[in-house]
Amino acid sequence: MRLITTLENGDDANRFSYFLTVQGIENEVECSTVSKDGADITNYLIWIDSEEQLDNALDWLDKFLADPHKLQFEGHEKEAKQILHERSEKKRKTDEEWIKEKVKEKKPLFVRRKSPTGTITAFLLGLCIVIFLWQTFSSLKMQDRSEISIPPILLAPPITKALLYDYPSVLDLLDKLIVQYGPDILVGPDSLPQEAKELIHQINHSAYWQGIYDEFLLRRSNPKLPQVYNDPMFEQIRQGEWWRIFTPCLLHANLFHIFFNMVWLVFLGNQMEQRMKKWRYLLFVLFVGALSNTMQYLMGGFNFMGFSGVITGMAGFIYVRQHVAPWEGYQLAKLAIIIISLFIFGMFAVQLLSFSLELAGKDPIPTGIANTAHIGGAIIGMILGRWDFCVKKVGS
Repeated sequence: MRLITTLENGDDANRFSYFLTVQGIENEVECSTVSKDGADITNYLIWIDSEEQLDNALDWLDKFLADPHKLQFEGHEKEAKQILHERSEKKRKTDEEWIKEKVKEKKPLFVRRKSPTGTITAFLLGLCIVIFLWQTFSSLKMQDRSEISIPPILLAPPITKALLYDYPSVLDLLDKLIVQYGPDILVGPDSLPQEAKELIHQINHSAYWQGIYDEFLLRRSNPKLPQVYNDPMFEQIRQGEWWRIFTPCLLHANLFHIFFNMVWLVFLGNQMEQRMKKWRYLLFVLFVGALSNTMQYLMGGFNFMGFSGVITGMAGFIYVRQHVAPWEGYQLAKLAIIIISLFIFGMFAVQLLSFSLELAGKDPIPTGIANTAHIGGAIIGMILGRWDFCVKKVGS
């Protein structure tokens, strides 16, 4: 159901409701009383039953508000009540026939229907699952290297390396070194070929962007380093691999990670897709994902993954729309907002504690959580939620 308008006059509300009924637009009038300045004020809310009839209903609403007493809207009460009576009788007979049929078939009378998942939401869900399975099976082939003391990122499957926000050239050199000479070369061989020595020399003198966080800690521990953030940034993106701006959203670290994100994607994304034009919904996902990923890259470097930046963006968007446009009918309980907020700010508190420990010269707390993407996504979603052009226009 969708709220299309709120009227202060009960006669106007009924008259418009009768007119919509005659036009074949199923609707309901809800009476709502609120207190203001010590006085009770009664408003009349008009809801329509079908999203497909929204545009038609809004067209009639504009004409009605322009002239509520126009002859066109008068005299429909009797016909409307007859339509409602016939509709009620038809529904009653249909329900009785349906119940008799189910009893005859000995099947359950009431089966909870699942709301259909939108096309784009289903596509994103399937894509994330396929890529996760690809990551998982590719990782199994890399297990023979797991006992070698080499950086974990080098053990990542090719699909992961191709979809991360960036993959610094120094890591490409390390990959080349391992492919040519085997992983044991990083442990400390007795003798090295000249070509290997040259590669190791090049690796040792290559820098890459590790994020503002690590750069700050590095320069604090070594004040003599120049205070210029000049490590290479956006290396693969500058070479034309522009998809990396978004694709970290499609990667997930483990089964719990993808399960958590996909449940929220179906719950939040499906609501948005039902209420927005598909291209706007897709643009929202791409924009929030790209921007939150970039914020995370600038803060913490390239090695992060997960759809949760977009998820928090969806939650922020829906939270704002519930307040500025409640007639759109978004369903996000306060408990869900509290859970998401506790997760984001709880991890933020852990990161602050870890940061304090590092400043004190102690071992940090490993979290592996891209909290900059979470906070950034939520803020972006809340900003977009205040812009009416993001959704279908609904009457005031």
